[in-house]
Amino acid sequence: SAASDVYKRQALERELLASVERLVTACENSAKELHALEKRSTSGIESKVNGLAHCVALCKRCADPTYLA
Repeated sequence: SAASDVYKRQALERELLASVERLVTACENSAKELHALEKRSTSGIESKVNGLAHCVALCKRCADPTYLA
């Protein structure tokens, strides 16, 4: 029925929003960790590469639908 379809769509929208919020939070946390790493690092280039790799790894984990399921 139409009401059932609306309910399903709303549930999917809530699930998508929750996933996006988790991804944004993970990226924000990664950015904070990268900033802290840069402050501690003696090599700016090395810290940026490490932080970027960490951010990519976090984003890949968050993109996995089973990550927080």
